Amino acid sequence: EIKLLERSVADLRKDSADQKQVYESRISAQEKQYSELEGILQSRIDELSDLKTTSRARQDQLSEKLAKSQAEVATLNGEIRALQDVRENNQELEKALGATRSRVEHQAEELV
Repeated sequence: EIKLLERSVADLRKDSADQKQVYESRISAQEKQYSELEGILQSRIDELSDLKTTSRARQDQLSEKLAKSQAEVATLNGEIRALQDVRENNQELEKALGATRSRVEHQAEELV
């Protein structure tokens, strides 16, 4: 009976050792999977960080282009206003020239 108990204890120890090995194997596989997932996650975080940096740089470039374009538009609007003023002055000069020409022609007719 003692031998039977010893055999049962030995079987239980063997089963326990086998169970322990199975659990350790599962834990090792899960740790490996966790490590791989952690690497993938870190890679994604790095990609997003790079994308964020690139996006900010692009936004800065576009903001700079917009500022330049706005400055060019303001310059062109100023030039347009100046040209409109010149056109108005020319029209006034043409009217004055026309009036002067009429007076000169009228005076010339009177002299003749």
